[in-house]
Amino acid sequence: MEKNPKRHQNSDADDKLTEAGEWFLRIESESLSSEEMDAFADWIETDDVHRKNLDLMGSVWSAMDSLKDDPLVVGTASKSPVWERAAEKFRRIGGLVPNVAWFRYAVVAVVLILLVGGIWLARDNSFTPETFKAAVGEQKTVYLSDGSSVYIDTDSAVSVHFT
Repeated sequence: MEKNPKRHQNSDADDKLTEAGEWFLRIESESLSSEEMDAFADWIETDDVHRKNLDLMGSVWSAMDSLKDDPLVVGTASKSPVWERAAEKFRRIGGLVPNVAWFRYAVVAVVLILLVGGIWLARDNSFTPETFKAAVGEQKTVYLSDGSSVYIDTDSAVSVHFT
């Protein structure tokens, strides 16, 4: 024995309406590939009911959008058990997700530490000049870290500063 015989009799119409809703949501929420657009065009052309159902979905969507700020709808939704369960789940998850303001301050602190540390390392290594000397009567060739070389003659010195 069927509990809802009307539902069974209208299942084809319900299926077409559901299919129209699925197409409408896909079109609204994402860019369809050319194959999907072809499939959509074929679907629309197969039955006049498809276009009527799609138009109905668009009308319902527009009507729902205009109701989102209606005080009666907002008040009713905020008192519904579904809303309460969703709010409770959000509160439970809230303890697991870091506070956005705290997280922002932590990121700024880490960036500042890395910036100051980087400047300190750069000054410590690259801003310190290297000095090469040749004693009296000595001549030598010094090979520098950039691949160049310097010839130092007797009783002279050279200071190299790479930045």
